[in-house]
Amino acid sequence: MYLRIDAFVARQDLERWRSPLLSAMKHAGVARQTCDLRLKRADGALFHAHFDYLYRIAEDGHPALRIAFADSTPLKLTEEDLRIAATAFETQEAILVTNAGTVIQRVNRAFIGLTGYTGSAYPVTQPPGQERNHAIAE
Repeated sequence: MYLRIDAFVARQDLERWRSPLLSAMKHAGVARQTCDLRLKRADGALFHAHFDYLYRIAEDGHPALRIAFADSTPLKLTEEDLRIAATAFETQEAILVTNAGTVIQRVNRAFIGLTGYTGSAYPVTQPPGQERNHAIAE
């Protein structure tokens, strides 16, 4: 019994699976093709996967297709967390981010609007309430 790989690809990603595959086959040995899709586990649960395709003609003249993929779910979750954090960062409230040594690393637009300090011109002082003197990140 043979199973086709597209049997594991989530229905909404079938075209995204086929397009880079066909492109790899059209350009044998020239360039890798990659894509990110959702695959189905045996229990029907979906997970994110990063695919890498390379189609080439072997020395004996036979075609060879290499498909490698890896679970990219943790990366996708991290990307989503970063998008949420970026959205939350740009609120109406002034926010500054410091490192463990209280050196200012980043400020949002509300901070700049309130204080007048731009991203490249943080004052060489501590955030309010800091007892030690630290340098400001460049």
